[in-house]
Amino acid sequence: MKENVALYFNKKQLLYAALLFMLIKVSFSYSSILPYSELLDDILSYSSACLLAVYTVLCNDNIRFLIIYAIFGGLSCYSAFLSDQFNLFITVLVIFAIRKDDFNHIIWLIFLFELTFLLLMVTLSVMMALFNKYQLFADYGGRIRCSFGFWHPNTFSIYLFNIILMWIWLRYNIIRWKHYIGLFIVCLIAYLFSDTRTSFILTIISLILLYFSKRHNKTRWLRLIAIIIAPVLALFIALSVNLYTSSNSIILWLDQLLNTRLKLGSYAYYHYGFSFFGQNVFRYDITFDPYWNLSSFTFDCVYTYFMMCGGWLWLIMLCVMFAVLSVKCNNRIRLFVIIWCLYAITEVQGINCFLSFPILMITFVLQKTGRFVVAHSVKKMIAQ
Repeated sequence: MKENVALYFNKKQLLYAALLFMLIKVSFSYSSILPYSELLDDILSYSSACLLAVYTVLCNDNIRFLIIYAIFGGLSCYSAFLSDQFNLFITVLVIFAIRKDDFNHIIWLIFLFELTFLLLMVTLSVMMALFNKYQLFADYGGRIRCSFGFWHPNTFSIYLFNIILMWIWLRYNIIRWKHYIGLFIVCLIAYLFSDTRTSFILTIISLILLYFSKRHNKTRWLRLIAIIIAPVLALFIALSVNLYTSSNSIILWLDQLLNTRLKLGSYAYYHYGFSFFGQNVFRYDITFDPYWNLSSFTFDCVYTYFMMCGGWLWLIMLCVMFAVLSVKCNNRIRLFVIIWCLYAITEVQGINCFLSFPILMITFVLQKTGRFVVAHSVKKMIAQ
């Protein structure tokens, strides 16, 4: 009995070490004031991936599950090498690794680390600014903004938004009006310093959806939206990207509203086309073209990223998994499905589970009790 307990303890350390390595990698790589290197990044990435794989195999003796794990792990690794983007691969490994673990506990550990790191970054940046060692406010495209020690104000907002979402998840059943007010004040202060409109607007939308999800626990419209939102947005953005070059007035207006995200997606589609398993679109140099008027390229949208870079396969899988969750689970999970899908329009970081935790909810689908449903233990956890 003692040996089994010791073995279980050692297995857990593998998972915690893997999560810690990835949290350090993600957090430190986004800091502009803490030392970091590509060598350290590689060490943390490979170590974490290996530990996650070993932990998953050691904790599961079901052959059918291990076969599924090998298939999806292999496909995600294949897509990662094709696209030279490994965020999704790590996210897939984490989703499989935490299948048998307490989901709330995992989110609490990530929340605690990221909150501590955020407070550390804010404190260090302010103190360094007082001693003229760091410029707290800087000009970003004609806008004076504060990044609090992160590489960019948007990065700071992404990090903070994920912390807010994790706090809402963990405190969902005891949130009261004072919490709504407190969260609004926090995101308002962050907006005044960082001038990141996207995160501010999405936080407001999240608080509104939170109110309705708690007030009307069996609201059919919330369930319906959660089921269809991912495929609807994916198809709409695919159509918009395809029609962008037709100079449709509505598409152009939406592109301005989304800060040229449709234009960037259309550029990638025009030059590289759609990809089912993924392709590396970043290996090509951007040459100036008077039509596109681009000197650099990125996606800033999960949907266009999967269509042209990460692979359509994973976008289809996400739509299916989120639909299954929305059908089988309650408003707590539906709320975060909707938030993730909306957030995915404006940020590609949604595929990184350490910067957008709701994607980890897919682990619930892997828990089976006879049929392909959410396990009783998860339902019990959600009801708490």
